[in-house]
Amino acid sequence: MARGDTIGRGSFGTVNLVLPRKGFPNSPSMAVKSCETIRSVSLKNEKEVLDKLGFCQQIIRKSDTISLQI
Repeated sequence: MARGDTIGRGSFGTVNLVLPRKGFPNSPSMAVKSCETIRSVSLKNEKEVLDKLGFCQQIIRKSDTISLQI
């Protein structure tokens, strides 16, 4: 998968479309939220709040993957 166009920006993160790899044209539509390392605590806190909320009809599905790229 590759990062596509930016579809949103917030106070501590950016949301990008995720493009499927070549050869996998039927992959589901996805988005990824990323932030600068200095703001990673805020993104982690957001994940914890979403975990506590449980079901929310504005969120179809979320992944629990957190990674760091330097």
